[in-house]
Amino acid sequence: MNGRLRADALESAARGAAALPAAATALACLVLRDHVPCPPWIAFIPPALAWASIGLAGHSMESLLMSLALSVGLSPLLATGMVLLPAGPHEASMVALIAFRQSIAATIGIMTPLALVSAWIGGAVRGLLDRANPPTWNT
Repeated sequence: MNGRLRADALESAARGAAALPAAATALACLVLRDHVPCPPWIAFIPPALAWASIGLAGHSMESLLMSLALSVGLSPLLATGMVLLPAGPHEASMVALIAFRQSIAATIGIMTPLALVSAWIGGAVRGLLDRANPPTWNT
């Protein structure tokens, strides 16, 4: 793997890792929806904005998909860990299983389409900005 490919892979992994906490928090809020004081859809705004910013970055399709796959694929594991933290030792395995199952279902049904649409919207905004030729602020 040459240096440029390695740098691109590292950059896309960093972007995916940056979107991971927001995605995992949204899943944890969805799993704990009975205990969260706000509507569940509000928790999905930060990951949608993070994925839109990944699309707005305007990199190659492989880099975009790697970033999205990292943040969407690992978010159920991190969400399960977040939900499992306050659980006692007696109920930890049951809580982990239920949280992981609900997180996987939400990832398939909500997070994956939301990630793709958000990245597509970010890419569309990037295309509009590139076509409009905005002034550069570099001096």
